Amino acid sequence: MKIVSSCIKHNIPVVLLFLLTLPRGYGQQKHEVSVYVNGVFSSLRYDMNKGQRFRSDNAGGGIGYAYALNRHWSLGLGGEIQSYNSRAVFNGLEDRYPAIDPEGEKFEFNYKADTYEERQYVYYLNLPLTVTYQSGGEATRFYAAGGLSLGLPLHTEYSVRTKGLHTSGYYPQWNALLEAPLFMGLGDFGNQSINGQELELNNSYNLLLETGIKSMINKKNALYLGIFMEYGLNTVHKTGTNDLVSYSTQSPGEFTYNPVFTSSGKTGRYSYTGDVRTMAAGIKIRYAFLW
Repeated sequence: MKIVSSCIKHNIPVVLLFLLTLPRGYGQQKHEVSVYVNGVFSSLRYDMNKGQRFRSDNAGGGIGYAYALNRHWSLGLGGEIQSYNSRAVFNGLEDRYPAIDPEGEKFEFNYKADTYEERQYVYYLNLPLTVTYQSGGEATRFYAAGGLSLGLPLHTEYSVRTKGLHTSGYYPQWNALLEAPLFMGLGDFGNQSINGQELELNNSYNLLLETGIKSMINKKNALYLGIFMEYGLNTVHKTGTNDLVSYSTQSPGEFTYNPVFTSSGKTGRYSYTGDVRTMAAGIKIRYAFLW
């Protein structure tokens, strides 16, 4: 995906020059099948509390079919794969909450980390339904499209990296703060990492907008160069109340790192993120076959 994104960004001048030098004089066809790539801005969009969200440059691609109602209007449908990669970063993360140790004693579990970073890797299968208007030029035409799409999650996972993770346990019944031993889940755990954790997301319903130039190469082929925007109309994940770093009574030295979407800070009683939506925008290059 990064290679496709880089190609899109670095070859725009060449494509524009090509569009301006295409031959003229081709008419309207009824059917059109196209393949396309797009990028470069797409991510899971959510607000952060006590941290920052960063998007990654991503790309997508797909196929489409359009049926011309007349010279200006057409209906289209298709399928595409789109990636939405984001990361949440906390500097100086800390929290505390009640827990029970392996001996059955109640205590307050405290943790803090110099930095805490979660990366989300998400791929959706989007099924768009669009209406397109194009101007009446013979070889070079302006077009604008709008519609809706259904997004089905194909692959969703997250990874976590922590630096300087330190835990401790406060026992109010003895007024004692313990910072050891490690097998009890207490002490300095240094840098921690987990990969490939499952991230559950819902279907996405998206608003689609696109506009640009359609150039006829010949009677049966056309090249599109446009800009697009996709906005998620629904939330694909609600906020939750899990602990971000979860203590286990059965395996106290092995923590569970829950997704930021499902977690909240118990000290300040706040969710780490707002509701999550899919968003994408950028450039779309399409090659079409007409008959």
